[in-house]
Amino acid sequence: MSDRPVVLLFHPRTLHERTYRFYTVPYSVLSAASQLDEDRFEVVVVDDNVVQSEPADVLAPYLGRLRLVGISAMVGGQLSGGLALARAVRDLAPGVPVVWGGAAAGTIGELMLRHPLIDHIVRGEGQDAMHALAEATVAGRPFADAPGLVSLTADGQVVAGPDAPAAFGEMGGFRRLYHLVDLDHYVNDDVHIGRRTLSYQSALGCRANCGFCAEVLLWGRKPRALPVDVVLDDLHHLVDAHAVDGVKFYDAEFFYADRERALEIVRRIHAELDIRWGAAVHPANLDRLTDDELDLLAASGASRFLVGAETAVAAEQALIRKRVDPDAILRNARRCADRGIHVCFTFVTGYPGSPCSAIDATLEFAEQLASISQLHEVKVHLYLPYPGTPLFPRAVEAGFVPPDTVEGWSNLDYYERTTPWVPDGVQDRITAFNDWAYPYFGVSQEHAPT
Repeated sequence: MSDRPVVLLFHPRTLHERTYRFYTVPYSVLSAASQLDEDRFEVVVVDDNVVQSEPADVLAPYLGRLRLVGISAMVGGQLSGGLALARAVRDLAPGVPVVWGGAAAGTIGELMLRHPLIDHIVRGEGQDAMHALAEATVAGRPFADAPGLVSLTADGQVVAGPDAPAAFGEMGGFRRLYHLVDLDHYVNDDVHIGRRTLSYQSALGCRANCGFCAEVLLWGRKPRALPVDVVLDDLHHLVDAHAVDGVKFYDAEFFYADRERALEIVRRIHAELDIRWGAAVHPANLDRLTDDELDLLAASGASRFLVGAETAVAAEQALIRKRVDPDAILRNARRCADRGIHVCFTFVTGYPGSPCSAIDATLEFAEQLASISQLHEVKVHLYLPYPGTPLFPRAVEAGFVPPDTVEGWSNLDYYERTTPWVPDGVQDRITAFNDWAYPYFGVSQEHAPT
């Protein structure tokens, strides 16, 4: 048995994914682990989506050697799982610091700091912070200078260390970190990509500024991207060592980090690998692809795009700061269908201050889009006021009452109505539409919604 001090990185269960049985590789905690010296520390990654264990059982093998616990969570159900583990650390390993990162720390961080089970948060990228914290823990040094670290003093003052550097692009890829998880738990049979499809993250952040999205707050519209050679090295490893035949890029948007970089990745995949792949693509970037470029994507194995069409209502486009040409959406649905590329188009409706007629218009356009090809899927979401996003203050003005505790934010439901201005019955209409137009969940397209 190793006598190295243990750094445990915990990824709580993603409870809001009720209709999706496959989980993504927990890249947030793998990134946090990337600078830890495994000759000095035993680095333990626990993904509760996989283990689904009691917190005490998660900690039991490491008691006595546990020196630092990191938790990465989004706002929503992951907060509950993280708090349960933090409570177990307090009970079973008192004195071991618990540090939180992820989207929750970047959006409701000050509220989290005042929770008795949360010692510190890390804003921004966490790899340098975890390295500094781990070294400080075993050396008995204070934490104050850890990059991105934010703490609360005994008298209730918020104290922040230096900003975390934008280091994701220099991380060196994930190949050397995959041993920290069992990748077989994340391989899935994706009907639109491959029998052995795995998620992969090649970039963080997005250059867009959508009003409902937290990417702006978290990464400042400055994407960080792994170099092309690093990405291909990772992909070759997944194919050679894990028999992966499909890759689902979990970048916020495949082209926004660097358009030429994305096209070079596509060229390299086409020349070197026999896989199919999918990615999220902004409608404008999809429209910007020439026919020859779209042909190249198809030839390289591109088989599934996720496209945020959002709304065909001009006033809502101005509200969310995302201009979308409805005619271009329809045109590109046909262009992709002609090349056998499946597209999942997503819409958001029910924005604060927007009339009910906009919901009707969104559903009408979404139905028109869904009728273009049986190859495509269309899904409509109700707007969710997410803390820290540009639209959030307007949602509060319109009557949304934000939770004032971490536990309250843990109850946030990504798929049910949370806003008072959306009339009764709208959720049922949207559910009926999605049951018809989103056959990925195994529902029938025999009859259109009424």
